[in-house]
Amino acid sequence: MNHIYYSETDFFKEDDIALLDEMTGDISFALEFIETDTRRKQVEEGLEEFKLATEQSPASIVITDINGNIEYVNPKFTKISGYTYAELKGQNPRILKSGEMSSQGYKGLWDTILSGEEWKGELHNKRKDGTLYWESACIS
Repeated sequence: MNHIYYSETDFFKEDDIALLDEMTGDISFALEFIETDTRRKQVEEGLEEFKLATEQSPASIVITDINGNIEYVNPKFTKISGYTYAELKGQNPRILKSGEMSSQGYKGLWDTILSGEEWKGELHNKRKDGTLYWESACIS
């Protein structure tokens, strides 16, 4: 609790003390709000920078949920795959499967990423129009 002093004894009446106490609470709340708002703005700026970096990346980027369903793809990925973001959202990346990788190969890929490790390798994927393309991938 903050204290206000005056050289004269009993200078502040009970109402004055209550008002000063309420004011210190209000000021404290305002300072906490300003600090929280400043932190929120810093986080928003960081997210905006991340978004720009992702969208302008020369590498294709796919973000999935824990079940492997696509939540986000960057413009480079849509350009390479031929799919729009709307067509990919909620889909599983297996939509790109060319059928050329063995089931054992996919098992190794999934075992690696589900264990928290990064999988690196090449995938022969299929675009929306059916043409195949090679992709060097890092999946984590």
